[in-house]
Amino acid sequence: MQLRGDVVILPDRDVERTAVLAGLGRQDVLVVFDYRRYEPDKVVITELAREGGSNIVLFTDAWLSPVTNLADVVLPSRVAAPSPYDSMVPTLATVETVLAGVLGQLGEEGRVHLEHSENVARRAGIQPADKRPDAP
Repeated sequence: MQLRGDVVILPDRDVERTAVLAGLGRQDVLVVFDYRRYEPDKVVITELAREGGSNIVLFTDAWLSPVTNLADVVLPSRVAAPSPYDSMVPTLATVETVLAGVLGQLGEEGRVHLEHSENVARRAGIQPADKRPDAP
């Protein structure tokens, strides 16, 4: 959303979710995050997007979500950690790498869109002015 327009997060509310899923088509990319204890609705959501002609990008763990068979791009991450909980740090690194690639592809247009979004957030009081010493 911050890098380009026409990006939405799948809504939680049923009516809005249905509208978004029904409107997915060939120009759309569905990004799915599905990790162990895989959620059955992710398969159905992905099937609906695929039927509409959308491309699917899946972020998952090394055991591979059931969505893997429907995805155009599968980005697995190791989640093993020394604690009883899976680590999402490798996933975050993968997401940041993908975002850097997207920003590189968007070029100046992406930078301008991001700058405009940040300015709107500041003016609307959503984001305070940046106090970092290296901020412009």
